[in-house]
Amino acid sequence: MNISYFKETTVKKSIRNISFADVMECMQEEPGRAKAGLLAKRLKGASLLCTSTFVLKDGLRVPTNYNGVVVLQVSNLTGLAEASLVKQTAAELPQTLAAYADTCGTRVYILVLFTLPDGALPSAEEEVKLFHAHAHRRAVRLYQGQIPFAVDTGGDTPEVSCPFVHDATRYYAPQAKPVLQSQPTEMPGEATWQEAVRADNDPLRRQM
Repeated sequence: MNISYFKETTVKKSIRNISFADVMECMQEEPGRAKAGLLAKRLKGASLLCTSTFVLKDGLRVPTNYNGVVVLQVSNLTGLAEASLVKQTAAELPQTLAAYADTCGTRVYILVLFTLPDGALPSAEEEVKLFHAHAHRRAVRLYQGQIPFAVDTGGDTPEVSCPFVHDATRYYAPQAKPVLQSQPTEMPGEATWQEAVRADNDPLRRQM
């Protein structure tokens, strides 16, 4: 799977595609190790765009190939011990592709895979937005039921990014099982009590 990384300076913006597996390998390497080498320098200070690959068009980031990856954030953690607990809990769920923490241990990023029931992914822009919005809401509910800290509810658009950092204990599972989701036809509305009850009865949660 390929993703994109974005870098911006006072004079220039750039986007490049990269193998997600290479990013995960580089993330686990200690800074300065020869193996990380050039890749670590390229990724230093970069924002990872994991939901899709992107190109720059008139200075704007335009998605080109949707990956079905939902990015969750667990923020306001007190340090590395709580971050480790969040990563460990996320690692126990079969649909977790990756989980890593920032350098201070105050935030953890969790990447979750989704696909259509036939294993494909939407490609039309509007279908991607609908699919991703519903997938993000579902992922928040599934993980909130397992993680003992609040999962952020923002970041439900495919344009969401997360920083590249070094995390020697990051979790990565290329064999993660995607959550199957039918193509929605409209944006999710405000959560209702009935929706919360249905979320509690989600079969994916019962398998955890």
